[in-house]
Amino acid sequence: MRYIQNHWLKVFFSGVIFLFILGPFSFASGEIKVLINGQEKQFSPSPIVQNGSTLVPMRPFFEALGAQVEWNGSTKTVIGKRDDTVVSLTINQKMATVNGNDVSLSFPGKIINGNTFIPLRFVGEALGDQVGYNAQTATISITSTQLSQIPTIKVHFIDVGQADSIYIQAPNHYDILIDAGNNEDGSTIVNYLKGQGLDDIELMIATHPHEDHIGGLDDVLKAFDIEEVIDSGEEETTRTYTDYWHAVEEEKTEYLQDQDMTFDLGNGIRFDILETGDGYENVNDNSVLTKLDYHNVEFLFTGDMESDVESKILEKDIQADILKVGHHGSNTSSSEAFLKKVNPKVAVISVGKDNTYGHPHQETLARLTDMGVSIYRTDVSGTIVVSTDGNTYSVNEDPDRISGNNADGTAITPGVPASSGKYLGNMNTKKFHVPDCSSAQKILPENRIWFQIREEALKAGYEPCGICKP
Repeated sequence: MRYIQNHWLKVFFSGVIFLFILGPFSFASGEIKVLINGQEKQFSPSPIVQNGSTLVPMRPFFEALGAQVEWNGSTKTVIGKRDDTVVSLTINQKMATVNGNDVSLSFPGKIINGNTFIPLRFVGEALGDQVGYNAQTATISITSTQLSQIPTIKVHFIDVGQADSIYIQAPNHYDILIDAGNNEDGSTIVNYLKGQGLDDIELMIATHPHEDHIGGLDDVLKAFDIEEVIDSGEEETTRTYTDYWHAVEEEKTEYLQDQDMTFDLGNGIRFDILETGDGYENVNDNSVLTKLDYHNVEFLFTGDMESDVESKILEKDIQADILKVGHHGSNTSSSEAFLKKVNPKVAVISVGKDNTYGHPHQETLARLTDMGVSIYRTDVSGTIVVSTDGNTYSVNEDPDRISGNNADGTAITPGVPASSGKYLGNMNTKKFHVPDCSSAQKILPENRIWFQIREEALKAGYEPCGICKP
């Protein structure tokens, strides 16, 4: 008992010192950086400073430190449990308990804007963790020896230029691959996955049969054992699709067409296939929509799905913290209504530098920026890896907030599409024409893309017009 009393006297006085140091500063929500075992963590809602005391969101913070959380709504009491430690705190009360022993608080827990906030230092040190604060940088540092037991997921947005490939590295060696870039990207993807220590892939998703999404999948199918393949069920007559499908058949893996289904990955991790309808004329709209859900952190992967289908799925559970932006940031995707429903904190755009499409389009960047979303782009940062323990997440690069600069200090601007060429493509129909074709004259300016040679259009997944036969 003497040890407990002395320990909490130290905690109390260190808390007083902490608040004294913090007192002259008044940081707004979102300006406080939190490091747990040296890794920056982001919380939603963000920590705040109120009356000189740092408050953190209850459940995300408890769980980020490996504690189980219980909430008694009738008494407004929070209970956190980790190993043999039980912490209890009642909202608006300046007394808490640790393993049944009373502890005085310098500041009570609060409900603010519908969210439960509790004092940072009490939570960390009550669980036996070390809490420090750097007033100059407004950085909270927590050192915990208990967190190695919490499984981590890594989501790799692999840089394949003007294409998509996403690798989900889940606990217990459960590996998911969504798309594999262009035809020439196959060996790049295979080598990247081998560099991550893969021996097999539990689930492969082919979002839709365009070359910039399925081009490298045949190489992956030949290099690894694949347990299950899911695609949209849409077939194409292209050589790329034929190569992909033959590789699926030769693998003798289980094959499914997309429909509503859930994969339980264990540790509270769920991977969902969200049915969006089939047989759309625009191949992009048939993209397989998937969602990764790990406790308090969610990812949404959209393929090249465009705004027509986005409007049809607003009633589905599509809220997510991290959004893989549809169609490489094209203005035909990421409608305002869709973005408001998803309400992402982070947007990742897989896009090639100086691409002829002008991706990402200014309209998409503006919509994301207006919502305060942190934007990451593979043409700026290369491969982007998001790590999460199910409560917080971190990204391997600083966010590109568009209003900022490139690494060399030059301003970041959206791409500019070519304004002339030998063939004119329609980004909606994925068909290309000779410029004087009657169908070409009807293409809206925002949907136009020019190609200098026929092979360039075919490689980009465009089909020749049946009327002008370019």
